[in-house]
Amino acid sequence: MAAKSPQRDKRLPTTLVLAASSTMVCVGVIALLWNTAPPTSDARATGAPDAVAVRTETPEDTAESFLDAWRKRDHAVAKQLSVGPALEAVVARERGDESLDPETRSIVKVWNDMARDRLEFVPDETANLDDGKLMLAGQAQGEFLGRPYERRIRFVLSHEAGGYRIYDMELGPRIGEGYDAGPPPGEMPQRGQDIP
Repeated sequence: MAAKSPQRDKRLPTTLVLAASSTMVCVGVIALLWNTAPPTSDARATGAPDAVAVRTETPEDTAESFLDAWRKRDHAVAKQLSVGPALEAVVARERGDESLDPETRSIVKVWNDMARDRLEFVPDETANLDDGKLMLAGQAQGEFLGRPYERRIRFVLSHEAGGYRIYDMELGPRIGEGYDAGPPPGEMPQRGQDIP
């Protein structure tokens, strides 16, 4: 019978094993910290529309805040900023939204999420009306889906105890590439005409 040859010890030294595993743990922790972003409250990251920032220091601020609330369908804010026919329009729109079937409501939500950016209202015409109200006409400007967006708009504001409130609003035509140029500045289409 042949004699057995002595086998070599194929184990790694304990010190080397501990050093290698410590290094791997450190690399894993660094990679985890490097690739993990802190939680964000940014509405764009969550997909929710930005909250309406209400400013009422001037008639222009009030008009822009109302337009933002209208665009984002924030009915509670729009009702706070309106009286008369504008308030009636907000209430009617809210009732209409509540009566939508779930499928249509989800489509409206997607559309509203796409219209998340605040439009800037740039007035180009102002008039004091006989009944003490103020008329502002101009353009709502901003972006929609990464493209420039402009639309003629006219507000009638009433000065109330708490500041200016929107009494009436008329949306005019969209302006810009791919749209009819619309009426000249200061002119609005009549109610019932084709207003996209």
